[in-house]
Amino acid sequence: VFLQDNLITGLDDELCDKARGGLIKQFGCDSILCPPKTFNAIGRQDSESNPCHICPSAQYYGSTSCGGAAVTEGTEITAVVQEGVEIRPSDANEEKQALAKLYLTCGGEYWTENEHWMDSNISFCKWKGVECRFGA
Repeated sequence: VFLQDNLITGLDDELCDKARGGLIKQFGCDSILCPPKTFNAIGRQDSESNPCHICPSAQYYGSTSCGGAAVTEGTEITAVVQEGVEIRPSDANEEKQALAKLYLTCGGEYWTENEHWMDSNISFCKWKGVECRFGA
């Protein structure tokens, strides 16, 4: 049963009873669907390494994206996609990946000063509020 991205507004508490065992015992309701204000690539937590991420704009249970952004393959960002921009480790360093994760998990789309963030055509050193010091 695929429940993600179906505009679900509530889950009965009985569904989340940890006595049911399995993933529900480990992750509670998150194993069924990520709650509102959170998301992940599959819309639910299925392992320790694939939690639901904070997303202030996610209105429904089971969101698989945050605004125009999505994190794929668990918490270790292997690809960040936002409004058609894709950043992969092969073309971005660890610092850029860490900043992308910060932006996505902290509601960066709602920051009052987020100029250039997630723009793969601009060096992350020029993202608003980021300062790069080479050799430091």
